[in-house]
Amino acid sequence: MSGDGLHYFSDGFREAAQGSVSSADAAESTRRYLGRAAPNAASWAGADEFVNAVTATRDKQSQGVARAAEGRENMAASDHQVAGLGDELEVDADASLNAAHAAVGEAAAVDRSIADGM
Repeated sequence: MSGDGLHYFSDGFREAAQGSVSSADAAESTRRYLGRAAPNAASWAGADEFVNAVTATRDKQSQGVARAAEGRENMAASDHQVAGLGDELEVDADASLNAAHAAVGEAAAVDRSIADGM
């Protein structure tokens, strides 16, 4: 909206989306890393309970990281959507303001000609 000083800055949303994508990628990398951990009871002198506890903790953390990655992907999609909607709003607002300005200009010309005729 060129003349009135109101602007919608969608770049901030796009930057936030990129940050969310980077976070999602890091979380997914962490999930894969956790998935490679394979504790072995034989390495702990047959301590099955310890290994089971470590495995359960690994699985729980892996699920949490997967949920975090999904959440960040959803945030990125939302940020992109908001940026796009804002851009559309900016275009529509510019068109409306230009149309209103043109209509006011035409009416002003008619008013001026009437005033001049008096």
